[in-house]
Amino acid sequence: DGLHKFKDWWLKVQSGKDHEHESSSPFRKRFKKKFKNLYLPAEWPNPAVRDAYYHPTVDSSDEPFKWGLPDLDALRAFLNDELSWNQAKVDDLLLPIIQKVGKRGQVNTMNRQGNLNNFFDVSAGGGSVAPRKRQAYASKRLQQVVSDFRKTRKSVSSFSTAESSSEDDVEQSAEGDEQPPTKKPRASTKGKEKVSNTGTRSKKPAARGR
Repeated sequence: DGLHKFKDWWLKVQSGKDHEHESSSPFRKRFKKKFKNLYLPAEWPNPAVRDAYYHPTVDSSDEPFKWGLPDLDALRAFLNDELSWNQAKVDDLLLPIIQKVGKRGQVNTMNRQGNLNNFFDVSAGGGSVAPRKRQAYASKRLQQVVSDFRKTRKSVSSFSTAESSSEDDVEQSAEGDEQPPTKKPRASTKGKEKVSNTGTRSKKPAARGR
C-alpha cells in the first residue's frame, strides 16, 4: 500500500534514519525540504477511510436520474444534525443558490433550440418510428377475446353491406326490364312510288308500237 510505504519513509526522515537512495527522487527531495515539520499520527492512514474508498456506500435505487431543485428541508435537517446550523443560517446560504438554479432552468427552457419533432408529427412513420399499438387490456387472453369479437363483428357488417348492395343491383336491373318498348321507325314510301312510276312509263311505249 502506497500510504503505508510513505509513512514508513517519513518516520525515518523525522528520526534521521532515512538513506540517501530512499530520498533521491525529485518529489521526495522537494517534500522533505518543504514539509520538515509535518507530523503523521500513529493511526494514519485511517483504515476506515481506506475501506470507504474501496467499498463506497452508493444508492442502489433503479429510479432514473433527473435534474431538479435541491431538497431544502432535507438540507436543513442534515446541516442541523451535522453542523448544528439553525434554519436562518441555512436559508441565508442556500436560498440564493436555489433561486439562481430556478432562474437558470427557466432561461434554458426559453432558449432551448427546437428540432424537427416540434414541427412534424413522426408518430405515423414506418419502421423503427412507427407508432406502437397500445394494449387496452393487461391480460393477453382478454385482449385476444376482444380482438376476435371485433373481427367477427367486422366480417358480419361487411357481409350485410355486400348483401344490401346486391339487392340494390337486382332492383335496378328489374326496373330496367320494365321500361316501355321503343317504337320502330316507319319505312319510307318514296322508293315505292318511284318504282310504280317507272313501271307505268315502260308500258306506254309498247302500246304505241302496235
